[in-house]
Amino acid sequence: MMLAEADERFELERQARPVYEFLVPFFFVIIGTKVDPDAFTDPDILALALAVTALAIAGKLIGGGLGARLPFRSAAIVGVGMVPRGEVGLVTAGIGSGIGAVSGDMFSVVVFMSIATTIVAPPVLVRLFSGAPRR
Repeated sequence: MMLAEADERFELERQARPVYEFLVPFFFVIIGTKVDPDAFTDPDILALALAVTALAIAGKLIGGGLGARLPFRSAAIVGVGMVPRGEVGLVTAGIGSGIGAVSGDMFSVVVFMSIATTIVAPPVLVRLFSGAPRR
C-alpha cells in the first residue's frame, strides 16, 4: 500500500512475485499443521465452528449488501463477494495462537471458518451472475 502511488510499483511487484509464490505455500502448511482435527469430533466445537461460520457469512452479506445501496441482486453479489475471509483470519488466528491468546480449539474454529467462507462464495457468485443481464 505504501508503494501504490509509486511509478516503480509494477516493477517491484514483478520482482517480488517469485518470493511471494515461494513463501505462500509454507504459510498455509504451517497454519494447517496447527489445526487439531480431533477438535471437530467434539460436537460443541463443531457447533461453534458452524455458528461462527454462519455469523461470518451473515455479517458480510448484511454489511456488504446493505452498505452497497444497490438493487437486490447487485447488493447480494457485493455481499457474497466479501464473504471469504482468507488469509486475514488465518494470520490473526496464527498471531493469537503464537502469543497464547487463542486456544487450539478456537484456532481450529477460525481456520474452519476461513476455509468454509472461501469455499462457499464462488458457487454462490456463479449462481448470482448466471441470471444477471450482460452489459
